[in-house]
Amino acid sequence: MAVEDKYQCEVIVKSVSGGCIFGHKVGDKIFFDGRTIKGDICYEALSTLLHRINAMRFGVDYPFAKDNHNIIDTACVDPYNTVVFEVKRIVKKGIAATSRSSRRKVEEEPRG
Repeated sequence: MAVEDKYQCEVIVKSVSGGCIFGHKVGDKIFFDGRTIKGDICYEALSTLLHRINAMRFGVDYPFAKDNHNIIDTACVDPYNTVVFEVKRIVKKGIAATSRSSRRKVEEEPRG
C-alpha cells in the first residue's frame, strides 16, 4: 500500500548566532513539497532538516512539536554559527487535513 503524501513543509530561519557562512538570515523561507525545494539552503542545513521534513510530510508527530504537532524547531550542525529553523507542516491544497490520532507518533527517546 502506498503512503499518502498529504503535507508540504515551510522552513523559516528563526535565528542566527555568529555569522552563517552560507548567508542565511532571519526570515528566509524554504519550501519542500515532496518533489522540489524552493529557496536557497546550504548542504549542512539540508542534511539536518531533511529527515525531519520527510517525517513530518508523512504525518509523524514529534513529542516536542508545537501548534498541534505541526511545528518543530531544529538547528544546523555548525556549533559556532548556529542557524535555528522552524519547520511547519502544511496540508497540501485539495487534501483534507487528518486528525492527530491518525498520524504516526514518534516516542521521545530517554535522555541521559
